[in-house]
Amino acid sequence: MRHYAVTDLCALSGVTRQAFYKRDDDLLFRRLALEQFVVQFVREIREKDPQMGSDNLWRMYRERFNDEYRVGRDAFRSILHERGLHIRQRQRAPVRQTHGIACRHTPTS
Repeated sequence: MRHYAVTDLCALSGVTRQAFYKRDDDLLFRRLALEQFVVQFVREIREKDPQMGSDNLWRMYRERFNDEYRVGRDAFRSILHERGLHIRQRQRAPVRQTHGIACRHTPTS
């Protein structure tokens, strides 16, 4: 992979270096603000229902803020995971089959 200097890329695209870095900062700021918005939403919901999982939270978020503050499912889960807001899944006990005498069908004649 070839690396290019920022100055050369800016000259090709007709953008100043200052504008290039400012755009990068703006994107970072918007991302952080959106993450904080998601975290605040999740905390409000979890006050009422602490065991609500990420899928249900994401559906509620999408219904309430459909196009205003769009976040994909995987990004939503990543935000929860990074901020320690995901819920540990309970492991189910394995299904056990018993082959005892009580379970066998004995024909009656």
